[in-house]
Amino acid sequence: MLTIKEKQELNVQKALSFRGIIEESELESIKRDMDSVIINNNISARGEFITVTYGIEGEKLDMELIIPIDSDVDVTAEGYRIRDDVRIENAVVASYQGSPDTFTDVFMELNRYITDNNLEPATAGYNVFRGSVYNEIEGCMDICVDVYLGVAN
Repeated sequence: MLTIKEKQELNVQKALSFRGIIEESELESIKRDMDSVIINNNISARGEFITVTYGIEGEKLDMELIIPIDSDVDVTAEGYRIRDDVRIENAVVASYQGSPDTFTDVFMELNRYITDNNLEPATAGYNVFRGSVYNEIEGCMDICVDVYLGVAN
């Protein structure tokens, strides 16, 4: 299931961020490292996990992983930092619930919507993972993701 809305906002006040050139196989390890930073510094995650892909070259992804947190922490590891603000003020949001296998179709639909409505992308897509739910019809887990794409006014 996919719904698309305009004039939406993404606003995260404080977040632990990792950005680097990585392979897809490294995502889980980086996410575990981020979870360890949160636990070891006695802070809490306070929102949904967010990913942003800025570019792809062969097997390498220029990617940012973002976890909203409840307080500041000193981060010294390479690629990690604290972002005080993650904000997209004028976004088109594609809300998806379905199989992880067909998630890439969301981007084709979002691009079609942007083209059909003469909108101009202003940001990369921010994938906000809201979790997963059991799909009784298919007998499997569906993912729930909101894809935020900022557009020019």
